[in-house]
Amino acid sequence: MTTNYPSTTAAKDRVRTQYGSVGDAYVKSVGHATGSDLQRMVVLAGPKPTDRLLDIATGGGHV
Repeated sequence: MTTNYPSTTAAKDRVRTQYGSVGDAYVKSVGHATGSDLQRMVVLAGPKPTDRLLDIATGGGHV
């Protein structure tokens, strides 16, 4: 069975086209940028000053 996957460049271009124009609105939207849930995630994680963080594309960086 042969599957035709889009090239990496073409796929990245499609993502940029689809989300590039709305990215700023996503980051600034009230539903994503505010709320007690953001602080709750920090409390649950319990980060220490010496901890390291790996960002795995989980959103706009609100936490």
